Amino acid sequence: MDMLCGIFLWLCYSTLAASAVALLVMALQTLFHRQMSPRMRHALWLIVLIRLLLPDFPNSPLSLFNMLQLTSGMEKAISAVLPSRANKPLIAASENSQEKEPTAIQDYDASSQKNDLIPAAAAPQEPKKSAFSSTEKYPLALKIVSAVWLAGAVAIFGYLFAYMWRIQRKLKTLQVVKDPRILSVMNDCRRQFGIQKPIQLLTGNEMKSPYISGVIHPWIYVPEALGNRLSDAQMYHLFSHELVHYKRKDIAWNMIGSFVLAVHWINPFIWICMKRMKADRELACDAYALEVLGESEAISYGMTIIEFLKLYTADRNQPSLLYFFGSDNQYQLIKRIRMIKSFKKGTYKLSSFAVVCIAVMSATMLTNAAEPGTADSPKPYVEDSAAVVKDGKFVPSSGQTFNSLEEAVMASGFKFKVPDGFPERYHFEEARISRKGAEESKWNEARLRFVEGNKEAVSGTFDFLAVEGGAGLGPTYADIEQSVLKNKTSDFSISRGSLRMKGQYAMKVTVQNSGQSERRYYAWEEHGVQYQIEVTGSLSDQEIITIVSTMKYREKA
Repeated sequence: MDMLCGIFLWLCYSTLAASAVALLVMALQTLFHRQMSPRMRHALWLIVLIRLLLPDFPNSPLSLFNMLQLTSGMEKAISAVLPSRANKPLIAASENSQEKEPTAIQDYDASSQKNDLIPAAAAPQEPKKSAFSSTEKYPLALKIVSAVWLAGAVAIFGYLFAYMWRIQRKLKTLQVVKDPRILSVMNDCRRQFGIQKPIQLLTGNEMKSPYISGVIHPWIYVPEALGNRLSDAQMYHLFSHELVHYKRKDIAWNMIGSFVLAVHWINPFIWICMKRMKADRELACDAYALEVLGESEAISYGMTIIEFLKLYTADRNQPSLLYFFGSDNQYQLIKRIRMIKSFKKGTYKLSSFAVVCIAVMSATMLTNAAEPGTADSPKPYVEDSAAVVKDGKFVPSSGQTFNSLEEAVMASGFKFKVPDGFPERYHFEEARISRKGAEESKWNEARLRFVEGNKEAVSGTFDFLAVEGGAGLGPTYADIEQSVLKNKTSDFSISRGSLRMKGQYAMKVTVQNSGQSERRYYAWEEHGVQYQIEVTGSLSDQEIITIVSTMKYREKA
């Protein structure tokens, strides 16, 4: 169930982000409807479709979501969907009542994560859990909504498979067209549109409107009544329209759109978007057909399309994908006729300016907001090569202490990254290197300390630990938990979550005392080195992300 909730939370972020992109597309289409060609209108919808289809996108300072103050990844979905106090930490009983009731420790504290965390179920975590941990990561309401979404998605996918099965079943009942006149028109049309692959023509009496189907092996259905009734010119227009769908890969995009709609069905705005995309696809198809046929064919082509649309509307048994229902209404028919009537040669082609515009819009819409502290985003930090050591209870009894970071790196027995940028209110204090030895630490360790304030008034600490090899995140959490239980002097709560930093997820452990004092731990692994940070004071999660983003290898002198 936790996995389902995590997937649903990703869906919430994805569908909301795509909705924002779709609103911008609609606004651009409205503002520049006179200057925008049908092909470009449809191309903008493909950006929305890709946004709905892919699970994640790269971060970029050019992203639209920088202005919307949305960060990348799934963590923002959680902060948007989960209540800020969805899972309150269970406060341990007082020291006197410890024997009666064990200390309760919760895995995830949404109130302490704010906008930067995702639940542990949504990011890679060590499988080991504390015996004190709570298993309730998500509220019951979220679980119910997630189950409803899954049931709806399964039902819609069932409909889609039934639709494809129905098409395949009808395919067996259709007959191959053998009329030499129709085949001759079809071959002439294929040659004009530069299609070498043979496309089979089928006929029957079950449906009144022609259509093209088949992604890999396409075929065109021509009602038997139309074959006897249409002139060669009308038949040519019919085949032109359907062959353009084949040339533009509209059948494949149609199936992808239906798949996306089945996943995002819970968002009613996406249904509107898919319907409008289909309508703009038909406009682009008409423009492509007329680009090949020429302006002189525009009026006769338009009259043929009107005739077909009448037949389509009258045929209630026409098989249809999800967002095709009601798409050929009177308003859409008027738009198509106006476009056909005013068509000019070259309208379908994309100008260099249009290509640049689409590229720019793709760069802004198909990227996520840049994470704080990246090279492309401003950093309110002073570049000062410094880092920190661990708290007293974590420092081994043996080791070598340095007052210079460079000396500590030179004396270390392994290669590790160190932070290279800190807020101005912090200063380097000391570094400790512990080497391998029979009576020393099991792994090579570098422990660095940065302090907020001065020696007379220390208001916070930033302790940094790099361990060659490392025991893993699970044992690290267990060690932190046991240390907290051993040294507990007042009521407290402990919660475990995840924080995305430098393109990966770090374990975050928050210890909250009854006096509202807070100690936070961050741990992750990279290139065979386990990194751990312990923080007290005013450093926020965003500042932690920024500091970690400056980490780099220091060259030994």
